[in-house]
Amino acid sequence: DISSLRSQGYATHLGHHGACCPSADKEVLFILVDTNGIHNTKFCFCNCAGAPDRVEQLMRVRMFPATMRRPTMAFTFNLLHQFHLHHLESKASAYDFI
Repeated sequence: DISSLRSQGYATHLGHHGACCPSADKEVLFILVDTNGIHNTKFCFCNCAGAPDRVEQLMRVRMFPATMRRPTMAFTFNLLHQFHLHHLESKASAYDFI
């Protein structure tokens, strides 16, 4: 991911339809798990007054957070769908899926 190569400037912005939030905190180092691998990336969360929390911001862009408090890892809905099908068909564990 290009965001892991640069110290600042490249991050995925959540909220404001992908535009930079004027009241965003610093970029958060994030681990994103998708069907094509595990990626280190950076996210900028929206911190405007009345903005949803980080969990809801991730869910809106179809990512399921690994924790509900200050998430730093998420799984894409596409990956969760693939795992669901894999588990239904083969009855294999999550460890075997990885």
